[in-house]
Amino acid sequence: MENSIKTLNVGQQALMGYLPAIVIQNVIENKIDFDNKGDWTKALPQYYNIHTVSLFADISGFTKLGEAFAKKGRIGPEFLAFSLNRYMEELINIIGKNGGDIFKFAGDALLVIWPENTQKNLAESCQRAIQCALEIQGKLHNVEIAGGKRLSIKVGIGVGQCTILVVGGQFRRCEYLCVGEALAQACICETKALGGGETICHENVYKFVPNVFRYQECSGVDSYGHPFDPAEGKFYRIFEMVGEKLATKADTYLMRSRFSAEKILKKLQMLKSFVPAAITNYLDIEKEVWSKEIRLCSIMFLNLTISLEDTKSDPGIQKIQKILNAVQRCIYRSRGALNKFLMDDKGSVILACWGLPPMSSSQDQIRAVYAGISLIGALKEFECCGWMGITSGTCFTGVCGAMGGRREYSLLG
Repeated sequence: MENSIKTLNVGQQALMGYLPAIVIQNVIENKIDFDNKGDWTKALPQYYNIHTVSLFADISGFTKLGEAFAKKGRIGPEFLAFSLNRYMEELINIIGKNGGDIFKFAGDALLVIWPENTQKNLAESCQRAIQCALEIQGKLHNVEIAGGKRLSIKVGIGVGQCTILVVGGQFRRCEYLCVGEALAQACICETKALGGGETICHENVYKFVPNVFRYQECSGVDSYGHPFDPAEGKFYRIFEMVGEKLATKADTYLMRSRFSAEKILKKLQMLKSFVPAAITNYLDIEKEVWSKEIRLCSIMFLNLTISLEDTKSDPGIQKIQKILNAVQRCIYRSRGALNKFLMDDKGSVILACWGLPPMSSSQDQIRAVYAGISLIGALKEFECCGWMGITSGTCFTGVCGAMGGRREYSLLG
C-alpha cells in the first residue's frame, strides 16, 4: 500500500527558515488567508493584534568591519558575509534557546518577539527576554572577528500591543511587518545604549520584573547626544540577575515542531510570497547553497513618509497598502527586486535591488534610475514623499544568518 504521509523536500524545509514562526502559524491556521481571493492586492491588507515582548539587537562595529573588508577588493564582501554569519549564528542560537522568534533582519540588526502571551504571562516573557539579552552580552560582547576588528551588541527591550500586518500582493509578492508599542519601545531603548555591550529596557518592562535584575535608571543624553524626553518614559540599564532564573524554554522551536507537512504544503504558495524570488528559485531545485554569489548590483534605498501612526487606524493601513502596491509596480516592472520593507520609529525604509537572478541585465543601472523617476510620480498620487539613493557596485548576495536555522536572503558590500 502506497505511503500517503506527506513530507517536505529539502527546499521546502529550507523555506521555513526564511519566515518567522508566528507568520507560518497564522498562515496555516487561516488567521492570514488571501490565497483563494483572486487579486491579492484587493484581499490585502490583513492584520491582527497581539500582546508581546520585543527585543531589538543592533550589532556595533559592523561599519568598521565592512570598511576593512572593502579594502580586499571584489572578494571583500564574501569575507564580510562569512565573518558576519559566524557571529550571527551564535546570536540566533541564543535567541532560539530562550524562546524568541526572529521576526525581521534589518541589516546588522534583529527584531525579535516572544510568542503571544496573556497579560499575566507577560512577566515571564519579560524575564526570558532579559535573560536572553544578558546571555547575548556575556557571550558576544567585544568579540574579535578578523584583523583586530571587534563586534558587540546593543539591546533594547519593550512590551505591549503590536500589530502583525501583511501588505502588498502585487505580482503575488507580499510583505509582513510588526508594528506597535512593544517594537517602538525596543527601538527607542536601543538608542539609549551608549555603546555595545549595554542592554536597556523600557519602564513598562521594568514594572513586570522590578526585583529580578539589578538596574540603573538612564539619564543625561542618548547615543545621538539628544537629551532624554520625559514623554518617552523612563529607561533602565540592566546589569545582572539577582532573582531566580527561569528555566530555558525554546517556545519558538516548539511552535515550529508542530507545523505539519500537510498543512504547510496546502499554504506553500502563500508562504513563498513572503520570500524574495531570487532565493525561492534556488529552493525550488533544492540548491540553496548556489545562491551565494558576488554580483554587480544596483541598489536603491527608499525612505517613505509613512509613520507608525498610520498603522493605528484602518484608513492608515489601507494607505500603506496602496503606497506599497505603487512601489512594487515601479520596482517589479523595471525588473528589480524588493528585498526589504522595514518600519520603525526612524521611518519606513525599502531596499530594492537590480541585478539579482533571474532578472539581471547590462542595463540594471538605467532600470534603477527609471524606477526612481517612476516612483516620484506614483507617490504624488498618495501625497507621500520619498527620499532615495541609488548606487551600483559589487555585492555578496546570498544567505545571511544561520544555515539550517533562521536566515534571510540579503546583500552585503
